Amino acid sequence: MAFSYMANRSQYVLPGGGIDPGETPQECAQRECMEELGLGITASEPVGMVREYYDGILRYENLYLEAKPTGLRGTPQRTEEEIGLGIQERWLDLQSTRPTLLQAPAHLMPHESQTDHVQRAIANCHMRELLGISTVLGWPWETIAESRTRIAGIAVEFKII
Repeated sequence: MAFSYMANRSQYVLPGGGIDPGETPQECAQRECMEELGLGITASEPVGMVREYYDGILRYENLYLEAKPTGLRGTPQRTEEEIGLGIQERWLDLQSTRPTLLQAPAHLMPHESQTDHVQRAIANCHMRELLGISTVLGWPWETIAESRTRIAGIAVEFKII
């Protein structure tokens, strides 16, 4: 499984970002994988969704798609923020994905100053990714969701599409 590993936070996140106007979720996934990793993919329809609520307010809605590499490679076109985070292509096999994400520490870089809900989202993004991966692959998610909601003011809702 390909990740955009943030070396400066020691965190694994899936390649992704906001869907541009007129773009399908599949086109977004293809664009983000090429921009962040230089990796060509084909992507399915969305198969999972994780909604994140902070202090009772829906802040993020994350779609999860299955993707397969096409063999096409390009040069990543990372943003300044991604460069600052030390984004690297990192692959994990399915067997090590769950334990790796479960053991990853919540982390913020010392110079980051974001609003409280953004800080909590950043610090725990690896757990959101594990929830999304679990919806796609049919892994047990209950304990992950429970641990996520123990963080003050965070609630998650997810579904298989």
